[in-house]
Amino acid sequence: MVAAMYGSIGVLTYIISTGRSDVNRFSSGEKVTAHHCAVSACSVSIVEVIKILLDASTL
Repeated sequence: MVAAMYGSIGVLTYIISTGRSDVNRFSSGEKVTAHHCAVSACSVSIVEVIKILLDASTL
């Protein structure tokens, strides 16, 4: 979620590629997903981050 929030495309891509993460999973405290974090942070790479998360959501 932090990688999505800060727009770290390389880190986000790596995390997803391991197959050990679920981009649709809710955080335990705030009940938000990586999608929510990406949109709320408004990083300069938000469009690419959202595309990556949406592609990973369909896997």
